Amino acid sequence: MSKQLYSFDDYSIFEFKELLIRKLGFKISSKIDCLKLSEILNEEGFGMVSESTLYRLFLKSDEHKPFKNTLKILCNYIGFDDWQQFNEFVDEIKNFKIKNGILPLTDIQKSLMFQCISTKSYKPLNSLFEALVETEQWSKNIISTAIFDSLLHVKRPEIFLKYFANNNFVREEFFEKGVDPTFRIKNYEIGFQYYLENTNPNNSIVDLQNYLFGNTILFRNYFLKKEYSKSAEIGKNLYEFPIINEKELELIFIFPRIRYLAYRLFYFNLIKANPNLIEDYIISLLEYCSKVNPTLNTVERKIIFHTIAEAFVYSSVSKSYQNQLKELFFNEFKKIPQSVINEPLRKILPYFESNGLLTVRPNLNLT
Repeated sequence: MSKQLYSFDDYSIFEFKELLIRKLGFKISSKIDCLKLSEILNEEGFGMVSESTLYRLFLKSDEHKPFKNTLKILCNYIGFDDWQQFNEFVDEIKNFKIKNGILPLTDIQKSLMFQCISTKSYKPLNSLFEALVETEQWSKNIISTAIFDSLLHVKRPEIFLKYFANNNFVREEFFEKGVDPTFRIKNYEIGFQYYLENTNPNNSIVDLQNYLFGNTILFRNYFLKKEYSKSAEIGKNLYEFPIINEKELELIFIFPRIRYLAYRLFYFNLIKANPNLIEDYIISLLEYCSKVNPTLNTVERKIIFHTIAEAFVYSSVSKSYQNQLKELFFNEFKKIPQSVINEPLRKILPYFESNGLLTVRPNLNLT
């Protein structure tokens, strides 16, 4: 019999679950999710962990102390040799958080990040952000999330957002990789306006990419919140007077590119475009997916599916085209519970959400 692991602290298992969910690509919240993970572990040669064991580990963890062999299989899945090596990584995370004054959410207002932001003491933050440029991505993620947590609790977050709008670390890690599609920070949209303020799409491909990113994020937010006049104003600039041609579009990163293409459906809704025009565009969008899919990795394809599926859902695209979209991403559906596949797109979306911030700071009311 495998030896049971009794030294199983809450902090380590929290970090463990987070990394495992990031690798899996969706949150484990039911028995069917546990069954799918069990199948993936077995099919990919990591070993056998039963659905019931995973259910106890993820959904009944207070009552369960897993066997060492179970943890070894799961550690292998997320890239570690064993539980000991994973715990060494956890110790590194702990030391990094202690060094930078990162405290639990219950004590966020005592944290160094919150104190610096709330008192506008930006000099140490400038030094911190500069020091992080060459560090590993996990440390950048921790600081980006700490910024998010702190800004949720300060009275005027836009002051920080304006000051650091052109800081490379804040732009890349907080605004871009750590974007919050739910816009929970007060005046978050003002922050994106600052982000865009000194972004001239005529200067370079990078500026053009940032311009599309910032504007499509704002455009989507206003559309889904039914602030149609604001959404229409941005949409007009993006689609009526396009500043990008087909050749330039292919040079920018896939995520802002696919947002720009998918959200045109929102704009068609706003201007009440001709149904035939909309149908032709849906067909061209599906053809584009078919063309680019072979050039992308699994994570990129999942994000593309989520972006277009969301646009289909909130633009009331017909079920036949929704099913065609599913068929194009057949291989990605192999990685989610089979019982979900025949559900409407709206219910499938959570299994394809790859936003890093929502993994660590989920929002159950996400539209």
